[in-house]
Amino acid sequence: MARVNEKTGSSNSRRALKVLLVATFAALDRKRLPRVWRRIHQINYPLFLAVFIKAVAIGSDVSAPLGYATTLKVLFSIYLAVAAVATTHRIWQYDKAKRKKRARNAASGGAEA
Repeated sequence: MARVNEKTGSSNSRRALKVLLVATFAALDRKRLPRVWRRIHQINYPLFLAVFIKAVAIGSDVSAPLGYATTLKVLFSIYLAVAAVATTHRIWQYDKAKRKKRARNAASGGAEA
């Protein structure tokens, strides 16, 4: 297994935790901050991937005794797959709605909003 620089690893973890906290507080106040919340929410996707990679690559729980570690890796992988499918579906829905709006605007002769 690759060696991990303790200082870099912990500072990245702190950074990720700060981003997660900002995202949580923005979600709690998303009605007042809809645009800011959406951007911060989008940052959660790469953050989720980074947490997944860290958990599988250097997490102490996944390097535990064989049965326990294998179970956690399978659960993490299922979680990642579900998140990827849900994210892909959401992006597809967003693009579909955007195309429909463009078609409606083109049919009415108006400019795209």
